Amino acid sequence: MLRIGISLYRDITEETFAAIGGAGLSCVEINGTDHDFRAYARYAQSHGVALWSRHLPYAPFAEMDISLSGRELRQNITQKLSGLIREGAEAGIKVFVLHPSTPVTEGMPRQERKKNAMEILDTLAEVAHREGGVVAVEDMIRSCIGNSAQELKELISANDMLRVCFDVNHLFNNTHEEFISILGPKIVHTHISDYDFQDEKHWFPGEGSICWPAVYSALKKTGYSGVWNYEVGLTGAKMADRGRALTYHDVYSNAMEIFSGRDPSVIRAAGKM
Repeated sequence: MLRIGISLYRDITEETFAAIGGAGLSCVEINGTDHDFRAYARYAQSHGVALWSRHLPYAPFAEMDISLSGRELRQNITQKLSGLIREGAEAGIKVFVLHPSTPVTEGMPRQERKKNAMEILDTLAEVAHREGGVVAVEDMIRSCIGNSAQELKELISANDMLRVCFDVNHLFNNTHEEFISILGPKIVHTHISDYDFQDEKHWFPGEGSICWPAVYSALKKTGYSGVWNYEVGLTGAKMADRGRALTYHDVYSNAMEIFSGRDPSVIRAAGKM
């Protein structure tokens, strides 16, 4: 079985880590900036949870689109992201997830956007390596750079140390099996959530259209040994159908069903079909 993790965003306290560890989850991903990583490291150690990954800030937030042009902007982005990698590495984080671009619109050739992204990715891969970590480039949606396995493979060719974060609810130009067959050995991290194949949804596995036993089986065949990391909110999407917020115990149970080769159970509110 894989280690089970979950992405955290804000309002993270020691009680959060206690609940996560108590439910059987062993890893967390911290998303964004303005976090007290020294405190998180203490909490994690106290409750048997690893600070495993950090999702670096992404455009349009904090002007973090690594595919844009402009010398000063790109220098600032590179400096900021390098600092965030070092900050996370000091707390023991090993995997740094990064979006390669925002949606590509008219006004800048796609090839130029790819070239720009690859230049910064090359630099950040070296920074992460020096800190004992790795940059994992995430597959993207819509017109973003990296919206197919083929293009993502091209992006990570910028540096042999670059790896992939497989967001299973971002695929629209490949099947899950195709994506894994092309990039499997490079996948070091996952973002697990469900969708309807029409748009990203970040639903709880079982609430959308993904065939979870097939995805898990294909991933395991590549030798993947990273984290099965849930990128879902405990509240919000589909909560009305469930009748309650999700719990960390729900996350653990969901993973156990998938790992055993079963379709995950769907939580429904009383009276819902």
